[in-house]
Amino acid sequence: MTVPKTTPAGLTAADAEWFEQLAASRRAAAEGIKNPAWIAQYNAEAAGLDALASALRDPTARGVPGLRQGRGGETAPPDDPDRPWKVREVMQTVAASPTMLAADASLTRLTLARDAGVLQLAVEAAQDAGAASATERMLAHQLAAAHQAAMGLFAAADSQLHIHRTAAILNPGALAEATRSATAGARVLAAYAQGALALDRLRHGSRQIVTVQHVTVADGGQAVVTGTVTTGKQGREGAQ
Repeated sequence: MTVPKTTPAGLTAADAEWFEQLAASRRAAAEGIKNPAWIAQYNAEAAGLDALASALRDPTARGVPGLRQGRGGETAPPDDPDRPWKVREVMQTVAASPTMLAADASLTRLTLARDAGVLQLAVEAAQDAGAASATERMLAHQLAAAHQAAMGLFAAADSQLHIHRTAAILNPGALAEATRSATAGARVLAAYAQGALALDRLRHGSRQIVTVQHVTVADGGQAVVTGTVTTGKQGREGAQ
């Protein structure tokens, strides 16, 4: 199957799956007919659709050479001085994917992290966690955003506490503001802990603890409980 060097305008890597499904339907239709000419035509159409899908996933066919995987598992095109600085900052952060779809999704994730003010934290968190999938990278980025938000809220609480200590009479609401900021920060940290647990489960699988107890009634009616505790790890495939 020859992959076209260019692709029709307006199509993206996300359209590749649709063309693959169309190709499969044409092959299925060919199996239900007996005319050799129609069979050849249906199979040729299926091959063309498959080639188009492959081209949509090929960055060189879209005029974007040199895509590669960078830090944090993210992807981006090489740095281009003609691009806006916001886009260049994202590219330089990951030091530029195997496919256009991965590159587009990667650029979107990193742009969101940059807009949230946690671009460097997000990439480092994904790198440190060994994020291997898009979901794991998004969770790592969310943890970075939660960390920054929580620390900002605690900084605000500390500032209000300082005002309360030094000028409580002039600022009667300072203590209440400090309490609100600290409470909000604690809630963000609780969400952070849940996100960290979810990321750990995705990376390593869920852990199970099985307790086996044996109850023996000794002479005199006294019950003796003995047992063992077995810990195991539930992997992604469900095996222990």
